[in-house]
Amino acid sequence: MEAILSNPSAFKPQTLITVGVLFFILMVSTYGVSLPFGIFMPTILIGSSLGGYLGSFFDENLGRSVSPSTFALLGAAALLSGIQRNAVSLCVILMEGTGTTEIIIPVAITVVCARQVGNMLTHGLYEMGMDFKDYPYLNHVVKQELDMFKVSDIMTKDVTTLKCIESAGDIERVLHETSVHGFPVIDVNQKLVGLVRRDQLVALLECGIFIEESVHSFKKLDSQYISSDDYHPAVFDNALHIKNDRYDADILEDISDVRAILDDDLDANEWLSDNLIESGGKSMIFPDQSLLQGNISASGKNRVVTKNGVIMIVLKAEDRLQHINIRAIMNRGPYCVIEGAPVSNAYSMFTKLGLRHLCVLGSNGCSQVVGILTRSNFNKRNLERKTGFLL
Repeated sequence: MEAILSNPSAFKPQTLITVGVLFFILMVSTYGVSLPFGIFMPTILIGSSLGGYLGSFFDENLGRSVSPSTFALLGAAALLSGIQRNAVSLCVILMEGTGTTEIIIPVAITVVCARQVGNMLTHGLYEMGMDFKDYPYLNHVVKQELDMFKVSDIMTKDVTTLKCIESAGDIERVLHETSVHGFPVIDVNQKLVGLVRRDQLVALLECGIFIEESVHSFKKLDSQYISSDDYHPAVFDNALHIKNDRYDADILEDISDVRAILDDDLDANEWLSDNLIESGGKSMIFPDQSLLQGNISASGKNRVVTKNGVIMIVLKAEDRLQHINIRAIMNRGPYCVIEGAPVSNAYSMFTKLGLRHLCVLGSNGCSQVVGILTRSNFNKRNLERKTGFLL
């Protein structure tokens, strides 16, 4: 490849065209397979071969001095830009890699033209690959056609909500029966008060941070029922530091039937044994900024597992009767949108703020949850299916 870029005239034109066509077929055939083939270096080889062939053809037939090596570099730049849709970074890579800074202007023009022509014809290779793999990638460019549709047209209406105080058994059942990763939290008046993630619930149950029986007495404050456990700010300060990557699917046990292990003799949790401190006859979580701080179950037999890539937990029979305060871990200020709002507004909010869940409230002003939006709702296929409009 270095020889082709520096002096394509050293090769026969038939050799250059054969190398370009043959490696192009091989690159297309192997793209996407789970082998470390790559496309960057093959693209440079193909582009430089075809560009060197064209430069040699012009040098022999136009009767004037034409540098085939320049055409080889321009061919590599054009093919890379057309496939990857890079611009500035591509120019810098080629200039620093070859040291031919004197032709930076032709390279820049070639890169921009190839990128524009590619955008006019189709999407970039990586975007096409994400569509083929059905990755939920959202483009930050909002289509004007989305102004015609309302959020209620595309939202998920079957929403699983949780109350501020829930029994551990009910939460365990919800985690087993659903695969969603976010749950709106409502109060006694069915109004939205927060949003809690699946991994936060699992962490709370795994460490057995349950509320005491005395907490079940409620007092009314600002027209909302709040448990006495809400008057401990330290609980919230530590609850919000549950790490997003606490549960790695690669290290958790994957099982097909979580109910089959309920009666098993489970081993003690290793994390708890490494992070417990004994004080005053109580087992406390060591404050390492990864979990809540509070009383926990010393037995540590609550078991975290995965099923089809979704984390869930299997509780001991006695722990299912306990209660937890979801207020201690939930996000009290989740982003929301009205069901009558344009889809374009919700799409822009979702992409620009980097959201994972967007709660949908009713238009009656009662703050009641009527739906929820995730990446799958904004997927191109889902939008076309729900709206009946070809985007």
